[in-house]
Amino acid sequence: MNSPDQQVRSQRSTVTKNVMVAAGAVLAIAVAAIVSMRATGLSSFEHRVANIEQREERRRAEMPEIVRLAGTPGQHLLVDAVADCVTTQRVGQLGDGGKWLCNSYQLAPPCVVYGVGAGTEITFEEEMAKTYGCDVHVFDPTPSSIQLFGHLEAGEARGAGRITFHPWGLGPVSPDPAHARDLTIEGVPCVVKTLDEIATLLGHTRIDVLKMDVEGGEFPILEDLLKRLLLDRYRVDQLMVEFHTVEPIQFVAFVHLIDGLDSAGYLLHRKEINAYVAATCAEYAFARREFLLD
Repeated sequence: MNSPDQQVRSQRSTVTKNVMVAAGAVLAIAVAAIVSMRATGLSSFEHRVANIEQREERRRAEMPEIVRLAGTPGQHLLVDAVADCVTTQRVGQLGDGGKWLCNSYQLAPPCVVYGVGAGTEITFEEEMAKTYGCDVHVFDPTPSSIQLFGHLEAGEARGAGRITFHPWGLGPVSPDPAHARDLTIEGVPCVVKTLDEIATLLGHTRIDVLKMDVEGGEFPILEDLLKRLLLDRYRVDQLMVEFHTVEPIQFVAFVHLIDGLDSAGYLLHRKEINAYVAATCAEYAFARREFLLD
């Protein structure tokens, strides 16, 4: 039997070998990428564009099969990212509530962040204000959320940034114009405003980050944003959405929205399956093509 010292040395040797193997693999990938660029004659920028286009083409080809598998337990595993950020940071609490931020080095005060849907925690919004110095606005008309965060309606400083709560819902809440603002939560009728109405009221001409967690309400909202070109009007650089696909028809709608966002220039760069309801709920992070390639 080996002595404790020999066992420790053996473990250290194994760890060192594993680290060297991993480093070698990373180096091999980097060398392969360089060789590929040289072989094709493409610049680094052109190579990134070509890589995105190849991944987009593959996803479009896979869409019919993805739609066919709607309602299966692993449906959210079928949709892959088509782009990569230079850096990614997870902002907010561990588990439900945290979001993936792309290329944070491009954010600079007075960056504007809209957090739609507060629920019972706003760690993402708090950190965006405190760490990145952004002007953060949180929206939720739910009576219990207003009770939790209503003290922030006047706005409060967080580090170099600021956070303000608004008791409004983002609409439309239905594709039917007659019911676009019909929202009742916890037995209370809620105030609903569209993105352009909110931005006008707050004096914003640009929104750097738009985060949305609205328990299924994302579908009519995103359809409206795409139809009226509001993402482009306010030059939204990053869009973070938790998609809720309890019914197969919702997953089909989600797949078509992914395609619509892609056509509008918003590329999926990160996905996180919700650990609590993996089959029906997942976080998706998109970034504007120009922002990614800047």
